[in-house]
Amino acid sequence: MAFNPVEQYGAVRGFNFQPDWSSNGIGIWLQFDEARYRELIKRGKKLFPKMNTLRIWLSFNAWCENPKLYLKNVKKATEIIEQEGHQFIPVYLNGWFGVPSFGGFVPEMLFSSYKRNRFDDFRSFISQSTQAISSDKVLIHDISNEPFNCAWGREKHTGIVRDFLSEMCMEVRKVDGKPITVGSQGSPRSSMNLPDIKSKWGDI
Repeated sequence: MAFNPVEQYGAVRGFNFQPDWSSNGIGIWLQFDEARYRELIKRGKKLFPKMNTLRIWLSFNAWCENPKLYLKNVKKATEIIEQEGHQFIPVYLNGWFGVPSFGGFVPEMLFSSYKRNRFDDFRSFISQSTQAISSDKVLIHDISNEPFNCAWGREKHTGIVRDFLSEMCMEVRKVDGKPITVGSQGSPRSSMNLPDIKSKWGDI
């Protein structure tokens, strides 16, 4: 059966949802405010009655800081979203940097993780997060927001980002069979019109 985005996702109406008590993932998930989270969702529904989907950003940094508390709060957040009648799209990783930083990754971080333990720290984060949010209300698993922003079109950097994303997709797939997507903004193909780059980043 051919994929038809209008038929399968044409009814989706929603937003990126970042609660207002912090400007980064550590603050959002380790200082989680259940009442405020629910209040903001209710306000969104009141202002935008057709809203039915929220895109929520998870946080590798918060998981590193306090995995038990992070997972507890992420699970509670998804329960609140369900109770308020919405579906959601979890965003596991982020390749975008701003001021302040919202936990973005860069290729150098991935090289370091690969050298140290073959991405095992990221694998654990992805696996545990996927289990914590497991729900019929998950619409799509979004592996990463704008993953190629810091690859700068360099073959070695683009290669490790692509390999990393592929392996993170497999970690999600071990837990849940829902559709998976990966952000494209910042990719060399879309922004620089470069030819396909193969994953051959060599010894690191």
